[in-house]
Amino acid sequence: MSLEIAVEPVSRRFNVKRDASAEESFQKALADDFAATETVYVGRPRDVMLNSRAEVLGRYKLTTSALSQLCSRLAPGASQLVSDVSGLRISGDGKQLDVSLGIRIVNDLIRLRFEQVDGFGLIIDRERATVEGLVGRKYQFFPNKELYDRVNQFLDESDISTSFCEAVLAGRRMLLRYCNNDPLFEIPHEKRTNEPFFGGYHFDNSESGHCSVRASTMVVRQWCDNKAIGSFLEGGKMSHVRGKKFELRLQALLDKVSRKVEEITNLKDNVLFLMDQNLGLGGSEQSHEFRVESLVKQLNRKGLTKEFSGVVINRLLTFGSYRSDAIQQGRRPYDLYETRNSYDLFNALTHEAKSRPIDIREQVEQLAYQMLLRQFEIK
Repeated sequence: MSLEIAVEPVSRRFNVKRDASAEESFQKALADDFAATETVYVGRPRDVMLNSRAEVLGRYKLTTSALSQLCSRLAPGASQLVSDVSGLRISGDGKQLDVSLGIRIVNDLIRLRFEQVDGFGLIIDRERATVEGLVGRKYQFFPNKELYDRVNQFLDESDISTSFCEAVLAGRRMLLRYCNNDPLFEIPHEKRTNEPFFGGYHFDNSESGHCSVRASTMVVRQWCDNKAIGSFLEGGKMSHVRGKKFELRLQALLDKVSRKVEEITNLKDNVLFLMDQNLGLGGSEQSHEFRVESLVKQLNRKGLTKEFSGVVINRLLTFGSYRSDAIQQGRRPYDLYETRNSYDLFNALTHEAKSRPIDIREQVEQLAYQMLLRQFEIK
């Protein structure tokens, strides 16, 4: 087996649409992670330096996210440099790789700037023998299991009937979602009964220092399980900072998101508005390509990459929002392209978001939510 300077965090997905026992599996994963977790505080350079097998403390492999955190604390650009020379980011251009050189760079930086990580904590998974993250001196360790338990208690006491619908564990980063049992509204559809949309809650936490505890509202298109989430701004997040007020701030966060869920009870008119907004695609090949380029640029300006934007546009062109919208043999594609609207874009965004890492997924789903609120409109 070839030497690696870091390993990818384990990623696990739990969705009741695909597996009726998903929540039970998720609960077990949380309990296993909690039992395997240990925080080891850094007091000497050797506590965090790598041996010749790229192990910390003689046993634990850094995850790629932990390596990035460590390098970023030591020097700007160090993470990219170490990843590049060690082969974590292979560009395919024939670069020479040297994992041992990457190890030496990390260790030399630790010797030079140990005060940058002195007193920090290593979040260790004893079962997987990995370092999942590097956290600051004032960091409040808040287990994913505890957030799950607190959210369930909070929702049990709520007047709104809600059920677990989905979770993702990416290393020690958790995405947690609940869907209301009664629909927010329904929209008409030509060949089926009215299509229901549901409200819900989105939560996000990291045991390894990657983000604060965050919460927001969620809107779910039931037929395809596509989801859009609200902003984390205006009190929708709280830092992992030690202190007596942590519990009070957590309760205030849950109360805040509960009130915001109640504020989104009527988005039906906005969904119908999206359906009426034709995107101006199709027509001649030249005009179509020009319009596609314009759409990609508008998505780029909202922070999406050119590559991902292209995937989204291809999705909306090929499939639209319903099975009857998809390109079929014998139908001219450009005729279908002319029918594509902003609702198709909304569904393409939320569909493609589902397979992406948590950070990208949240970014895309928040952009889709902005479309629902008419805070982002295609020109």
